[in-house]
Formats: sequence, structure tokens, C-alpha cells
Amino acid sequence: LSQPALRHGRASPDDSVAVHNETELRLAHKNGFQTILLSPVFATNSHPTGRPLGVLRAQNLARLADRFGLRALALGGMSEAAFHRLDPSAQLFDGYAAIAAFAGTDKL
Repeated sequence: LSQPALRHGRASPDDSVAVHNETELRLAHKNGFQTILLSPVFATNSHPTGRPLGVLRAQNLARLADRFGLRALALGGMSEAAFHRLDPSAQLFDGYAAIAAFAGTDKL
């Protein structure tokens, strides 16, 4: 969680923040964020050098987010098919965010 995300003080209810690990998740919770984007769940063209969380790590972070009362969205390499790999029936994620999937292409 970068300092620019906190430059205006505590988060407002509509703010969201990208979270890449447990430390950032805890910091997001501490600073009042209610929605987090777990990222990158899968490999993504927009950040080709980023190490993806993968299914198990993303699910574990989503469980922790739920214990904190946070909404978790999956981000990074997401599409409808990728979202189903995260087992939506487990209701760990409130949905997903994407760029390429909503642009109708798998490339940026």
C-alpha cells in the first residue's frame, strides 16, 4: 500500500486499493479501506514482471479480507473463465476487475 494511497488521510467508503500481500491487506484495513483489489491473481499483460498470487494465495488473502469485513475483488489476468478458477461458489471474492477482458481483447 503506497503512501500516495493514504495522502488524503483515512479512506472514504468509496475508495479501493490494490493489495499484493498480507501486510498490505492489514494496512488497508487499518486505514479504513472497505474494498481491496487482490493483485495480480494471474499473469497479466499490463504488469508482465509481476509475480502472480495464484489461486491458493489469492483465496487465503480473500479469506483474511473477509475476516476483516473487507470486500475483495480479484485483479490481474482476470476474465470470466479466470474468475471461475477461483471457485466463485466459495464466495471468497465479491467479483473481479479487469482491463483487457472488458475491452474485448486479451492484450493491452
